[in-house]
Amino acid sequence: MNRLTWLALGGGLFLAGCSNSNDDTSPNPGGPPGAAAVVSGTLTYDLVPHTNQNALDYGSIVQQPIRGATVQLLDNNSNVIDSARSNSNGEYQLNTNVNVAVRVRVLAELLQSSTASWDVTVVDNTNNKAVYAVQGDLVVVDSTAQTRNLNAASGWGGSSYTSTRSAAPFAILDSVYQAVQTIVAVDPDVTLPTLELNWSVNNVPSPGDVAQGQISTSYYSNGNIYILGAANTDTDEYDDHVIVHEWGHYFEDRLARSDSIGGSHSGGQRIDPRVAFGEGWGNAWSGIALADPVYRDSYGASQGSGFSINVESNNNTNPGWYSESSVQSIIYDVFDSTNDGQDTLSLGFAPIYEVLVGSQRTTDAFTSIFSFARYLKDNNAAAAAQISALLDEQQIEGDTIDIFGSTETNNAGNATYVLPVYTEMQPGSSVQICSTNSFGTAQNYEYNGLGARRYIRLNIGASAAYNFSMVSTNNSGDPDIYVFNQGQQLNCVQTSNGCSDGVGSETFSLSLSAGTYVIDAHDYLNTDNQAGGGNNCFNFSVTPN
Repeated sequence: MNRLTWLALGGGLFLAGCSNSNDDTSPNPGGPPGAAAVVSGTLTYDLVPHTNQNALDYGSIVQQPIRGATVQLLDNNSNVIDSARSNSNGEYQLNTNVNVAVRVRVLAELLQSSTASWDVTVVDNTNNKAVYAVQGDLVVVDSTAQTRNLNAASGWGGSSYTSTRSAAPFAILDSVYQAVQTIVAVDPDVTLPTLELNWSVNNVPSPGDVAQGQISTSYYSNGNIYILGAANTDTDEYDDHVIVHEWGHYFEDRLARSDSIGGSHSGGQRIDPRVAFGEGWGNAWSGIALADPVYRDSYGASQGSGFSINVESNNNTNPGWYSESSVQSIIYDVFDSTNDGQDTLSLGFAPIYEVLVGSQRTTDAFTSIFSFARYLKDNNAAAAAQISALLDEQQIEGDTIDIFGSTETNNAGNATYVLPVYTEMQPGSSVQICSTNSFGTAQNYEYNGLGARRYIRLNIGASAAYNFSMVSTNNSGDPDIYVFNQGQQLNCVQTSNGCSDGVGSETFSLSLSAGTYVIDAHDYLNTDNQAGGGNNCFNFSVTPN
């Protein structure tokens, strides 16, 4: 049997595995090159599926093709003789000569630079970002056609991992392959910017140094996705919906737009609508790309526990424009071909994609279900009534929806601190806004809780310098003002607690051109995930300098 070697390129890490091949395992440098020869075969990895209870099912491992990956033929000096991409069945074909000693190596990499392009690698963030790869033995080519099949094994030994988890990077890679192909199906000319997926067996759900594997959770940040790999605690390499969800955040960041402020979130929470849209999009997108509406996430001892979310379900706790569950239900129902509840719509993915990379990318409002739904209705007038029905079912005003949620009536039972979604104002006027932390608790959903951050829509008619002022009505709290134009923050970009640490008021001047601006105004004490804060109202004004 031809042995399979696992390595992290650039890191010098060599770990043993096994493959399926009938070649001689004895190293031999070969002789003078003979006739032209072809080395071909099939590349696979061990896929560990989920049980119906959402745990990993190691008793049902199946071998799946390694699709779209870079595969190389190396000589005895590790020089690349030929390279190609595996096809959708995991098959490859490489050229060499008889009598030459070669080995096959497959990289955890998706790379294409033709009409549609992408550059994806799975790297070890705890080993200097080395790219994962597996390779077969160095064997002399003894015929003009030779078959060499490689399988990356799971490393599972019956009750625990007992050998190298060679399959993990390729399971991650294949989830991204499916995401990429879903995009290419609706945009054959798409250019996807570079993405690194950082996975390691050392990646644990603890905060700290990501180079040591202390990544807290699986997440996306600035062209990188970090993925948990801590056995018996939380591993995500086989949780394909988790990976594709995070890829959805990459897509928002690099091709579309996201105004999400991040933070803790769950389906039943009432959260900032920017966060609700981003997380709801990620969940719905994972169901779309994987052709499976059930999102599963395994964890625990022997990866024996887990939870699931059915994004097709319309029976959501606390539905509304502030609910990620409502957002995911709406987006998935727009896409899918199954009629249920108020869902009689089957638009597919293309209209969703067109909104995200089109109108929503330059919207004057914050990105939310309001902007998405309005542009979706504009682009699909014949389906407007059906889209409205989906919104209404989630207690979101459908018929008259606009990008600012101007006609929204769902106040989550707290009108003073929730509606209007945006308070509209002109320079020279003053408005009162009120912030609350009642939808979050200290260190749990307060940072992005509904009502903590109030939105203002500011219409500027003439280019000039403008004075901003936010004063507490009871001379307490820590008022913060963030000004945005089409997703770009214009002030205090690097500051975590606003433009000043002063208590009771905040003032500054900003030069603005004519146009529409949106403002996130809040009491920092209601967003710091600490005890304190509470209900507080502020007088807010903007005046020409």
